[in-house]
Amino acid sequence: MLGNIIKNSLLLYSKSALFRRCNVRQISCNSKSRWEEIASRNQSTALESEDDLDKPIKYSMSKAATMRIEEYRNPYEDSRPWYQGYVVSASLVVFLIYFCILRDENDIDNLIYCDLNETLSRVKKEEEEKLKLKSK
Repeated sequence: MLGNIIKNSLLLYSKSALFRRCNVRQISCNSKSRWEEIASRNQSTALESEDDLDKPIKYSMSKAATMRIEEYRNPYEDSRPWYQGYVVSASLVVFLIYFCILRDENDIDNLIYCDLNETLSRVKKEEEEKLKLKSK
């Protein structure tokens, strides 16, 4: 019966945050409750390690002390090379020079400049001719 009381009190201790802080040793009468006392000691050492988590962390000992603020603001800044902006700008300039100045006009460009009504009438005529050829 005393063992059940100790078990219940240990359950209360483990469930309540207030009892975790005030961990009181239980007096045991027999060998069975002695094992429970050893288990409660192990539990109290685990609770003490949890108490370490509740203590404030020194800033000088943390990882945050050695980290630069730029890494928090823009963590991907260091991942691209310094010359990437120049390469993108040069590629864009070459692209525009080729397509706007150097390239000759082709049939697609001529179709773009044609009147829409003319283009539609020509397409209709071509479709009619294809239908006539298929029906023969």
